[in-house]
Amino acid sequence: MNYSPLIKTGLVIAFLTGLAINLSTSIQNIMVAVFLVASVFSPYLRDALRQAVKNGFIRAAVGLYLLLVLGTLWGDAPLSDRLSMLLRFILYLLSPLVYVYFYYSPNVKAFFLGFASCVLLSVLLSILSSLSGLDFFHPSTGIHTQFVGLKIDLFRGHVYQNYFAGLLSAVLLVLLFEGQIKERVHRMVAIALLLLLFVDVFFFVTGRTGHILYVLMVVIIALYYMKRARLRVLAGLLLLMIPITLYLSPHIQDGINRAISDLNLYEAGEANTSIGLRLTFYKNSLMLIERSPLYGHGTGSFRYEYERLHDKVMRSVGNPHSDYLWFAVELGAIGLAGFILFLSVGIWQSLHTPRPYGLLAFVLIITYAVSSVTNSFFTDNITGQFFILALCALMAEGKS
Repeated sequence: MNYSPLIKTGLVIAFLTGLAINLSTSIQNIMVAVFLVASVFSPYLRDALRQAVKNGFIRAAVGLYLLLVLGTLWGDAPLSDRLSMLLRFILYLLSPLVYVYFYYSPNVKAFFLGFASCVLLSVLLSILSSLSGLDFFHPSTGIHTQFVGLKIDLFRGHVYQNYFAGLLSAVLLVLLFEGQIKERVHRMVAIALLLLLFVDVFFFVTGRTGHILYVLMVVIIALYYMKRARLRVLAGLLLLMIPITLYLSPHIQDGINRAISDLNLYEAGEANTSIGLRLTFYKNSLMLIERSPLYGHGTGSFRYEYERLHDKVMRSVGNPHSDYLWFAVELGAIGLAGFILFLSVGIWQSLHTPRPYGLLAFVLIITYAVSSVTNSFFTDNITGQFFILALCALMAEGKS
C-alpha cells in the first residue's frame, strides 16, 4: 500500500502543530486535535503502540492522569472544575498516540522545525518592536488584532517567549557540541542564531523565570560536555558567559531590584506585587493543605477551596503559581508523590534515551521541574501540551 500522500499530510500537520505552540492558543488546540486524529491513521500504529507501552515516561504520564481521574471522586468542587482539570491533562492520557505520531522520524523534525520557525519569528518581532518603537508587539502581551470581528491574539508573552527561545538555544548548542551541524556555513548560521536568541532573551525581553531557566539550561549542557576532553574549553566558555551576562543585562538587574522591592513591600504589608501575590498564594495553599494533607480536596478543587478562605488580598484565584502546591492542595501527599514520581520516571527515561535526544529531554524535564516551583508550566495549557508533545517526540526519535 502506498502511504506517500498520508505521510506528506502528516509532515504538514506536525509542522503546523509545532508552529502553533508559540503562535496562538486557539490554533494550538485545533492543531493538537488534528494531530491526535491523524495519529490514529498512522501506518505505524500497531508497531508504535507496542513501543509506547514499553516507555516508562508514557506509563508514568498515563498513571498520573488516572490519579487525577481518581481524585474526581471526592471533594466539593463543581463538576465543571473537575472536568476542566482533566481536560488540561488530556494529552497525558493520550501520550501513547502522541508517541505513535512521532514514531515516524521525519514527523519529529517537522514538528521541531515548525516550533523553531515561530520562535525565531517572535524573537525578530520583539527586537524590531523595541528598536523601532512600533506597538505591533509587546513582550508582556503579544500581538492583539481584529479580523472580521474576531479578536486574535498572536505570539506569546514574555514568560513563554523567553523560555521557548532558551529551549531553541539549548537545541542549537547541543547540535553544535555533538557535531551534527557539519557544514561550516551551517555552523555559522547556528552561531548567529544563538547570538540573536541570547540578545533577545537578556536585553529585549523581561521575565525572571525565562532568564533563570536559560542560565540553568546553559549550566546543564556545559557540565555535561565538561566530561569530554575536546569540548572542555567550549563548555568552560559557556559557564564563563553566565556571570558576565548577569552583570551586563539591564533586565537581570531590573528583575533583581524589583524582587527586592516586592519583598520589602510584602514585609510592610503590601502584597499586591508579583512576588507578594505569589507569597500570598503559597501561604493560603499551605492552609488548604493542612486541612486535608493526605488526599487533598479533590481534582479541580483549588479555585473552589481558595474562595472559601475569603482572602482579603485576592478572593478568587484559579492558579497557585506552583504546580507542586496545586497537586498537594487537590490530591494531598498522595498526589504530590505521584507528581514527583512522574518527574523522576521521566528523568530516568531521558537518561536511557540515546544522545542527543536524551540530553534535550533531560533539559526539558529539569527546567519544567524548576520552573514549576513558582509557576504552573505543567497545568498551563500552552506549556503543558508542549511538554508532552516535545518529550514524546524526543523519546520516539531516540528509541533504541
